[in-house]
Amino acid sequence: MDIIVSFIVVLAFLANSILGVFILIKNPRSATNRMFFYFSLSVALYIATNEIANNQIDNNMAFFWVKIVMTIALLINFFFALFMITFPNARDVIPFTWKFLLFLFTICLFPLILTNGVFSSVQVIDGKIQITPSYGMPLFLLHTICFLGGGFFVLIRKLRRSNGIQKKQIWTVFWGAFFMFFAILLTNVFFVIFLNITSFVRLLPIYTLVFVGFTSYAIVRHKLLDLHIFLLRAFTYVFMLILIALFYAFVVVLIGKILFGVSLRPEEQVLIIAFIVFISLSFQWIKKRVQKLTARLLFKDTYDIDDAIAHITKSITSTIVLDDLSHRLIEELSSVLKPSSSALVIPEKNHYFRIFAVPKHFMSSLKKEDCECLHTESLILFDELEESDTKEYMRQHGIRLIAPCKTRDECVAYLFLGIKQSGESYMNQDIALIEIVSHEAAVAIRNAQSYEAIKKFNENLQREIEKATKELKETNNRLQELIKLKDEFVSVAAHELRTPMAAIKGSISTILEGYAGSISDEARDFLTAAYNENDRLIRIVNNLLNTSKIDSGTLSFTISRINLNILIADVLRNFEFGANEKHLRLHFESSENLPLVFGDDDKVREVLVNLVGNAIKFTSKGGVTIRCFVDGKYVVTSVSDTGTGIHKEHFDLLFKKYSQVRTDYTKTIGGTGLGLYICKKIIEGLEGEIWLESEIGKGSTFYFTLPIAT
Repeated sequence: MDIIVSFIVVLAFLANSILGVFILIKNPRSATNRMFFYFSLSVALYIATNEIANNQIDNNMAFFWVKIVMTIALLINFFFALFMITFPNARDVIPFTWKFLLFLFTICLFPLILTNGVFSSVQVIDGKIQITPSYGMPLFLLHTICFLGGGFFVLIRKLRRSNGIQKKQIWTVFWGAFFMFFAILLTNVFFVIFLNITSFVRLLPIYTLVFVGFTSYAIVRHKLLDLHIFLLRAFTYVFMLILIALFYAFVVVLIGKILFGVSLRPEEQVLIIAFIVFISLSFQWIKKRVQKLTARLLFKDTYDIDDAIAHITKSITSTIVLDDLSHRLIEELSSVLKPSSSALVIPEKNHYFRIFAVPKHFMSSLKKEDCECLHTESLILFDELEESDTKEYMRQHGIRLIAPCKTRDECVAYLFLGIKQSGESYMNQDIALIEIVSHEAAVAIRNAQSYEAIKKFNENLQREIEKATKELKETNNRLQELIKLKDEFVSVAAHELRTPMAAIKGSISTILEGYAGSISDEARDFLTAAYNENDRLIRIVNNLLNTSKIDSGTLSFTISRINLNILIADVLRNFEFGANEKHLRLHFESSENLPLVFGDDDKVREVLVNLVGNAIKFTSKGGVTIRCFVDGKYVVTSVSDTGTGIHKEHFDLLFKKYSQVRTDYTKTIGGTGLGLYICKKIIEGLEGEIWLESEIGKGSTFYFTLPIAT
């Protein structure tokens, strides 16, 4: 019976300790993980000290260990409450002031316990501890109720607010903790203090194992604290070692009792079991250290093939640059196998080789005619070859091993190794290592070559792009120069044309008004047509001049206060001949209260000339109406006609340079496509807007705004 109890004690101690350590190692920054570690460590210490206390014979020693047990019980209460507060959000949400007060309340009870304030005496009667409570017991019970009850209260609140897998985690931990503390309070507190029954005290490790079991189930089944895979592996390994150790301990105790008649006391049994468990757990660590020590002293050239393969593979796959990869492969193989020389040869086009060697001169004399020895599908070992040209070549160049680096499709490189520094031959372990590493190296080299090809392609593409960009830039510069020359030519030509056309316009106007004498009706018709065409030419020249200024950025404005009533009436007088010729009505709805606007008189006049001229040009019957009205801080001017109208999808085209809406009607009229473009630039330069509304068959209305002069 004592052996079974000792087994349970050791198992509970290790289970709580190991679980706490594993959870802390997984994420030491998590407040939940830290609090659980402190809590599980306190439980483990409680189990150990409680077992020691229950095996005491002397009253004074029993009293001492009972005090230690009760002191640790306070820590269990304290850390359980903190664990419940931080679980499962992993954040320390407890204000420092509250944490300090809780800690102060806990440590203030330490002196009370140690000075016989909680228990006045302890007696060991028939191997059982009899405890006499003292005046401080209510404070101890109050601490237990506050911390344990508060922890469960917080957990229940979180349980009500949680859902999904988190709710399952909390439920599992809740029932494990509830069963453990209920059993401990019932058997180790209530029975002992109030009924003086201590028979169930030694069952405490079983209660903690239940809690460990529930917590482990939550970790494995519900992924508590993201430890399920880590803990499964660790627990499987540790549990196996513990079972083996406990089996051997049981055998040792049993043999001692049956064969030699030696009966060990419970504490001696615990020490033997703990020692054997410790030896089992530390066996792997001791084994590795002994292997390393003996390898240094006796087997300097030995190595662990699995570790070597993992290390070399990790090294060569951590880079995609072919040169770095090749140098790393040679260095790693040299470090493990310790050959006097080694080289990686990568064949390229036209029998050219890329050689990476240590020392550098090794394989540097490789020639085109030597390639026959490279065409091998399997590893070549010098010691296993019969006399041949290949063996002679290997002897001359100090080569002892040739290994092809093959992918599924082809051989991408060859590995050459010279004589070992120790003078020994390459062993089966070396060959197995090279065969595995050469395949991994082949894949890595092929990837590096693909990366290198892509990199070269990108570099060539970049050069071509830079070349094309340079040529395009030069072409663009020449084009800009030509455009500048064109603008200068247009500007000069327009100036030269505008002067004689203005003189022609004045002369024809003088004749038509009768200042040069009476003229026949037939002559008047010819002169009127000449006047209109001359006026149209003047507008074209003005448009060309303004376009040139806009493109060169030299269009300037002379801002003044403008009376639109006067300006519009003056513009309309210039279009009376053209309108009368087409039998169109010109109408201006003027307003006496129309405020003055800010603008450039000449530029606004030009906008009106373009809009009214277009309206007359594209209207065959009806008339043209101009209106002005106030809209907020602006005066809106509209020019409406009764022409053919414009489709909405063509609206944006109208305000672009050299852009016209092509219809059967507009083809017969012609135009430069500059008028509305100039109007838009002028109005925007005067801080206004221009737009249109149109309906097919009913005509069009162009609007522009100018700011009111304040």
